[in-house]
Amino acid sequence: MRRTIITALLAAAAILPALAAPASAAGCRIAGDRLCVQAAGHPGALVELHVRRQAGHDHVLGAAYIPERGSVWLEIRHGGRASRAGSYHVRPGSTMDAKRPALQSTTGGWRYDGPGYSARACATSPGTKTVCTAWH
Repeated sequence: MRRTIITALLAAAAILPALAAPASAAGCRIAGDRLCVQAAGHPGALVELHVRRQAGHDHVLGAAYIPERGSVWLEIRHGGRASRAGSYHVRPGSTMDAKRPALQSTTGGWRYDGPGYSARACATSPGTKTVCTAWH
């Protein structure tokens, strides 16, 4: 009984920090990132906003772990208006396992996110709510 309780406590201690990870996590960075912001939503959904410095200004790229029929995109805000950019929709049959989320990124490469601009990455899957990172 005592060993079971200790094992359960150790397992919880290992899992809880991962569940309470901060919105900005170094673990999601890809080569060249200055910053990576994450958001978790519906089961299996993880959205990332990658930020890197190019030509002296921030540029962003969105990525998400989503299943087939899911979508990932960037929202860019400038001058009080927000627009969608780099939308990518995962077509049926385009992944090795239709039910298992796979990492997908937004299209069009890195987008400008310098002075006067802010951006966030969003994703959705069939039958789920949209999840977005914080604005950067």
